[in-house]
Amino acid sequence: MKAALIALIAASLSACMSADMRQYGKLDPDEKSITVPPGGGLAAELKDVLSARGWTLVVDRGPDVIEGRNSGSVNLKSYNTFNTRYRLMLRAAQFDTCLNMSGAYSYNMSVIDNKTGRELMVMEGRACESQIKSKFESFLNSAS
Repeated sequence: MKAALIALIAASLSACMSADMRQYGKLDPDEKSITVPPGGGLAAELKDVLSARGWTLVVDRGPDVIEGRNSGSVNLKSYNTFNTRYRLMLRAAQFDTCLNMSGAYSYNMSVIDNKTGRELMVMEGRACESQIKSKFESFLNSAS
C-alpha cells in the first residue's frame, strides 16, 4: 500500500512537470562569455553548469551609451552595451521540492547573442532542477 501511494505521488508530480526547449541557433564554441542573472536558486545552478564548462560569467552588463550629433537639431540615441557575447535571461520561482530534495521551479529562460541580437534558445515550464539543468546542458552541447 505504501509503495503504491509513493508511486501515485511520483506519477502525479511528474505528470505536471515539463521542460520545453526551442532552439533557434547555436553558440560559438570559441566565445564562452555570458552575462548571467545575480542570485541563487536555479540561477546559481545554471551558473555552476556554465562555470564547470569553462565559461566566463559576468553579472553586470556594460555601460549605457548615449550618442548623437548637435547639428541644428539634437538627435540622441541611448542603448545598453554588454561585455559578453551571450546573455542568459531567467525568471524562476520555486514552487515545491522534488523527490530528490532539489527545487521544483516554474521558469522561463532565454539565451541571447549580444553580437547579433538573436535569441538562440528559449525554455520554459515547471520542472525539477535536474530536468532543467539537463535540457540546458543539451543546448550547451549543441555548440560542440
